[in-house]
Amino acid sequence: MKLHRGPVVISVIYFCFGFLWILVSDTIVTTVAPHPEVYRHMQTWKGWIYVVITTILIYILLSIYAQRKDRALEELRMRQRDIAEGLEEKNELIRELHHRVKNNLQLVLSMIRLTDAGDRGKSADLLPHLAGRVFAISAIQESIFAGEQYAQVSVGRFIQDILHFLCSLSGNSGCPEFLLEMEEKDTLSIQQAVPFGIIFEELVSNALRHAFLPEEGGTITIRLEICADIMKLTVADNGKGWDTEAIQEGVGLSIAREMAKQISGTLLIEPSDKGTYATLTLSTLLRASTAEKDRQSDHR
Repeated sequence: MKLHRGPVVISVIYFCFGFLWILVSDTIVTTVAPHPEVYRHMQTWKGWIYVVITTILIYILLSIYAQRKDRALEELRMRQRDIAEGLEEKNELIRELHHRVKNNLQLVLSMIRLTDAGDRGKSADLLPHLAGRVFAISAIQESIFAGEQYAQVSVGRFIQDILHFLCSLSGNSGCPEFLLEMEEKDTLSIQQAVPFGIIFEELVSNALRHAFLPEEGGTITIRLEICADIMKLTVADNGKGWDTEAIQEGVGLSIAREMAKQISGTLLIEPSDKGTYATLTLSTLLRASTAEKDRQSDHR
């Protein structure tokens, strides 16, 4: 049988008080009441006093025990409520992740079809472009699961992963220098991360392909700024400038512009003889209904 601490403590206190009461009170009564009649009266009064004092003592001890038990039960209920809310939040995030993964796979298929239709006859050039876009999606998924908060994605992490991958496609010897100006703590919601990653991959790929002459060195500056609730991504190179007419007709930039619209952002490209500046501006605030709208449209 398991012993509970509260009742044991009360019993010990009651025993100690009773023992001391009998020992001390009998000594006092024997000393102050030498006559038998007075002694009997004092024993009666001593009994009543003992009953009153022990009743008060037990009431106080039980009240303290009950208060502590109520407090412990309330703390337990609060912990259980926090655990239940945490589990519900994680379940919701898992459902959201499954939904996003499904949408991302559909996005990959759509990009393949669009690229094949827009650049038919250039199959040899399609693979690096598609590989970069698919890797951008996979890098974001990796960042989601690597972080402690599934609802937010570390921008700096997947940006660096995408840069390493694009350099490996072009050959590290021909890769320009990258200057990164961003905070490691900058994050995006999972709803915005995939479109953002695809846009970023397209802008850097265009800079790698069009900004510099073969075997020519250069610098690509990547700047990420967050002011209030506005995020601004700038991809700038110091090369010869992009062939904007050829790029405008390509599928990649069309996809990037559609991705920008999807996250309520704007994409601006400014070519010049000192290089090209591409700027993506978007709000980091998302309406709470965005994810639910996506799910409803997915079920239709």
